[in-house]
Amino acid sequence: MPNLIWFVAGALLGCPRSSPVSALSTSDRSDDSNGTLDAACDDSFAEDCATLGYRYHYGEGVEVDRDRAMSLYLRGCDGGAAWACTNAGFLHSDGLDGPPNLEETLRLYALACDSGHALGCTNLGYMHDNGEGVEVDDARAATLYTRGCDGGEPGGCCNLGLLYKYGNGVELDLEVAVGLFEESCNGGHANGCSKLARMYDDGAGVAEDNALAVELFEYACERGFANGCTGLGWMYEVGEGVVEDYGAAAASYEMACTKGDPEGCTYLGQVYRKGRGVEQNLDRARELFEEGCQGENGRGCAKLGRLYQDGEGLDADVVRARDLYERGCELDDGFACTSLGVVYNHGEGVPRDNERAAALYRMGCDAGSGSGCANLGFFYHRGRGVERDLDLAFELASKSCEMDAGFGCGNLGLMYKMGETTERDLGRALELVTRGCDLDDGASCTTLARFYDDGAPVPEDNAAAVRLYDKACSLDNASGCANLGYMYEVGEGTALDNVAAARFYGRGCELGNSVGCGNLGSLYHLGRGVDRDFTRAHELLTVACKGNEETACTRLGLLYERGEGAPQDYERALELYRKACDADSPAGCFNIGAAYESGRGVAAKLGEAKVFYGKSCDLGYAKSCDRLNLLSGP
Repeated sequence: MPNLIWFVAGALLGCPRSSPVSALSTSDRSDDSNGTLDAACDDSFAEDCATLGYRYHYGEGVEVDRDRAMSLYLRGCDGGAAWACTNAGFLHSDGLDGPPNLEETLRLYALACDSGHALGCTNLGYMHDNGEGVEVDDARAATLYTRGCDGGEPGGCCNLGLLYKYGNGVELDLEVAVGLFEESCNGGHANGCSKLARMYDDGAGVAEDNALAVELFEYACERGFANGCTGLGWMYEVGEGVVEDYGAAAASYEMACTKGDPEGCTYLGQVYRKGRGVEQNLDRARELFEEGCQGENGRGCAKLGRLYQDGEGLDADVVRARDLYERGCELDDGFACTSLGVVYNHGEGVPRDNERAAALYRMGCDAGSGSGCANLGFFYHRGRGVERDLDLAFELASKSCEMDAGFGCGNLGLMYKMGETTERDLGRALELVTRGCDLDDGASCTTLARFYDDGAPVPEDNAAAVRLYDKACSLDNASGCANLGYMYEVGEGTALDNVAAARFYGRGCELGNSVGCGNLGSLYHLGRGVDRDFTRAHELLTVACKGNEETACTRLGLLYERGEGAPQDYERALELYRKACDADSPAGCFNIGAAYESGRGVAAKLGEAKVFYGKSCDLGYAKSCDRLNLLSGP
């Protein structure tokens, strides 16, 4: 009787093990009934014992009996049927009536591998790769995967390809990885086809070919590999190799999720969150993110965390968001680590901790998050949570921009503008900041708007500045909103409109911009674009002044001096004027000079008045120059 071939698929990093399945083979035994096999097994025919064990394992013509299957596999293994050793090891890895017996699994896979069974080598490699029952040993895993691949096991080729792709246990070699994925795919391994598709999609180790990537993802998906369906959905969503089709993307993600791919569930959740190809449904999005997270897809945990952080479709819960980001980061998702870093950076639900934020940004960057690299570069540029290092800041900004992180492109552009660690290059600065804005980074759009507003390094164009501030504001960039409000207040690049100014100042203030709060407070104080309201003005100016917006401190002092929105308090007014003057507010310095000249809230001292009028005059405040000249006499 020719040997039947029993497959126990095994792999790492997306080439997961599957249940044993048999390849059809013609037997020379005319009667292969269970009774005949039983008799043959009793006569010590190892292959027949193993075959009968398989039938008890999966209930083919008999009731499922895993204990009986194990007994028969072991008889077959002892009799020299190497594939029986592999299947017995697989049963032990799943556990019979209790936890997995990894020690016995390792022994049986090793016995199968030493007897020349390629799948036994592959599964043994998987255990060394994942540290199941042994210490992680990528080099040993590579050796075992090589034996499996050389023995004709496509899953071994797939796993070995992944080690070469990431340089684990072997020297990183993308071309070798491509060859191994191709060998795996040609051997009928759907996951190998899916991995090969990703290489063609990324142009990694091979010329980029999105159309071929689509064909390979489709092949893998049609053959039941769920993550191939996820890859196919992504190609439809972004329109690579096929015409962009959100409906087809949603259908592919649905298929992937139904087949049990947690990544597919996460992507499907994002489709429902955005309402692309399906009707927007935040409840369904939440359910799918939960399913992805429970399936240990870190991105699913992170996306669910974002819903809780933003209160999108549910009550905001920053603690729950933090916990989900932590779980996603534990699962090596770069977006989750970066999001958790932002939580610590801003002190949302946790004490503010820039050192912890920097460490998380580094983890995010290492896990492939362009935003993580961009944020870490920004920290190195500012010396926040780390020692200031402009060279490293430049390197990280460059890396993040290459990864299409708009914030990194914008920061890199500013470094070129300032000539920091590189020769000053205004053309390159403009190119990079424009790219950042094109990648929908609000801060980059605001920077680009300022270029047009200031007329450097481009010709002045206030209308273009307004459009860019508007885009920045739509991307929730606080400075963009506040600056847009100013353009409406003064009528630059657009018609003067105090109502619009108040609206955009308000949005900037909501997003945490002190200038927006202060300018909106001024509008309430003056009754421009809003009903005059001294109490509301006092509230907004207090927020802005605490944010060290010196103009707001000056106007808040004026409210206390006049008793508008708060009881009259000359002493408090003087404190606020001093704070503003210390920050080089010419109006703040003038008001202190006026207080000393008139003796309001302080003993009259013309000498002190001259000092503060003088500082205000030096800061360009003409009214102070006039008072100083008047007091100084001819």
